[in-house]
Amino acid sequence: MFFLSSVEWEKTEERNMNKVKKKWNFLKNKLLHNRGIWQVEENASETVKYKIDKAEDFLRRRMRLKKDPKAAKKEYLNASAYQQRIKSQRANLSNVTSPSKITEEEFLI
Repeated sequence: MFFLSSVEWEKTEERNMNKVKKKWNFLKNKLLHNRGIWQVEENASETVKYKIDKAEDFLRRRMRLKKDPKAAKKEYLNASAYQQRIKSQRANLSNVTSPSKITEEEFLI
């Protein structure tokens, strides 16, 4: 049988702990990176919208996010607000009067 002395045991435990710390730091950095899932914002007061980046991996998956600078100009509506907007637009279109028909005499003049 193979037995380790207490000093050797402590060294192997320390090496294992260092490996685990490195793996956790790698995962944390991957998640909190500026293109990661949970990006840490410098200015958290403003809301930032994201869209899927066009970069793909070999399986054609698009897994990266990038900031959408045009998102602040876009208006996002929930379903009920969207339906209300469509109804009001339709009502405005129905109120528009169609131009009167031009007679043949007016056309020829």
